[in-house]
Amino acid sequence: MRKIIVGMLIGAALMFGIQAGAASLAGSKVAGTKDVTLYGKAIGQAAIINNSSYLPVRSLSEALGLGIDLSGGKINLSKQEQPTSSTTPSPTATATPTPTNAGMSEEQIKSRLGEVDKWLKSSQDDKAHWESEIELYKKQGYQESNYKIQLDSIRYAEEAIAKLTAEKAQLEAQLQQLQNQ
Repeated sequence: MRKIIVGMLIGAALMFGIQAGAASLAGSKVAGTKDVTLYGKAIGQAAIINNSSYLPVRSLSEALGLGIDLSGGKINLSKQEQPTSSTTPSPTATATPTPTNAGMSEEQIKSRLGEVDKWLKSSQDDKAHWESEIELYKKQGYQESNYKIQLDSIRYAEEAIAKLTAEKAQLEAQLQQLQNQ
């Protein structure tokens, strides 16, 4: 029974996706594909068509912890109620796996500093990417509502950068204290 329901949902998604995209993308060629990541985690591949990227709705919704409802000839995304924890990746959950830094050895602190530096660079790169994408949208005359996800991603990246920078300063101070003993 489950296979039948899943098959019907996939069929409906394909039918609606083809109908929705047919008018604006008819005759367009896929120029390539790009891997899409959210806070460093791969969520799918986007097709590049007419200098725009198209990510499957399911990949995006799952990555953001959203539910999908295929009814009324539309694809409706909504937040899923989850009493214990959210599957929506937060910048701090993914980008800053922060252990308790107290009582760490010099080697552990140096290792953690390397991880923090890696995540910090990744968050800074993500922020720069989203900022350049928003500039492109603005040049093309899009309204802010068309790039809300990018704006949210910048805010998440900024939060991650702030937390990582604070953790880096704390680790460097601990390392300096250990080296002075």
